[in-house]
Amino acid sequence: MSHPGSDQEMAPSHASGSRSEKIGSLRPSNPFLKYVMGDINVLNDWLTDKPWIVQMPNWIFRGIGAPIFLNNPISGLIIMVAMFISNAWVAINGLLGLVTAILTALALKQNRGDIQSGGCTFHGMLIGIVIAATVKPMWYPWVIFETLGLGIISVYVASGLGTLFGKFNLPALNLPFNLVIFIFLAAVGTNNPHFDTSPPAANVTSLNWGQIWLAIPNSMGQIYGSMHIASGFLILLAMLVASPITCLHAILGSTISIFAAISIAAPPQQIYDGVWAFNAVLTCASLGGFFYVISIHSFFVALFAAFFSTYVFGAMAKMMAVFHLPAVAFAFNLTTTIFLSVSTSSPSLVRVPMNEITYAELHWKVNRNTKVTDISN
Repeated sequence: MSHPGSDQEMAPSHASGSRSEKIGSLRPSNPFLKYVMGDINVLNDWLTDKPWIVQMPNWIFRGIGAPIFLNNPISGLIIMVAMFISNAWVAINGLLGLVTAILTALALKQNRGDIQSGGCTFHGMLIGIVIAATVKPMWYPWVIFETLGLGIISVYVASGLGTLFGKFNLPALNLPFNLVIFIFLAAVGTNNPHFDTSPPAANVTSLNWGQIWLAIPNSMGQIYGSMHIASGFLILLAMLVASPITCLHAILGSTISIFAAISIAAPPQQIYDGVWAFNAVLTCASLGGFFYVISIHSFFVALFAAFFSTYVFGAMAKMMAVFHLPAVAFAFNLTTTIFLSVSTSSPSLVRVPMNEITYAELHWKVNRNTKVTDISN
């Protein structure tokens, strides 16, 4: 389970000068592309001068999509439905953690662009999801206390790590969530009467090819603590609505991870459940058009990284299992950071400036237009 972004990575474009104007001029004029797909920037513009309480639903729905690089409120709404279909208690705690993080960010006067996109707040949602998913019995009331407290802390951690990683021109991804939830799960320890921190049991030993493809939607659901097949397909739909490029890379990342896991004889049930693939989903989606402009080069970088992240997850899962702790999404963090730090002068591997990140299709359009302008000059 996971989820990605930093308080810097998901922010809307604030680029200065002519480049910022160029991004605005290249935004789609087609009504469907303008009001349904992409980041629906017109909604943000309309809400700019409205009271924060009126803007809150927009912040919530965009924050729900932020873990999978979607800054689209319609996608966020679809994902929220998917969460409630899977487990209402987990969904409620996720929303509680998200709202707590938003209010904390407002109190700390965090950048409104970061709050709006969910970049500094979605960690609170993921924390609420994991806490509720590990609790037993369901509806254990003390979970609310933990969700509120750790949701507040997540904003401080996200801000601190975002500033630190920003000095190296790197996103903090969902590392704030990973650190906070890992500390929490380590604190509750093993054999806890109310929290189960043990990794999923490997109760199936033979591979069933009729079930293996369930790992694709299930890996999407893992990101949001969902274990319902319909939820996984709804999350895929949410990705398709906001960014077909991101959706395609998520599917390819999951597919590659399935075969990588099979190649090392990973437990079949864990493969079916998407446990081995969700890190690859995040890795492939983040590198294929989001942080790197989509190209043949970045496409293969995303695929190689997805393949590698599967083995990183396997190694971390084995190490963490010794302490009866899950590996969460550290594999995604480590792999993506390494591949974003690659030193290259190749014109086909272009990093999107951190303050200009929007969505994959617009990144490609802006980069293509910039190259045409350079050539004409």
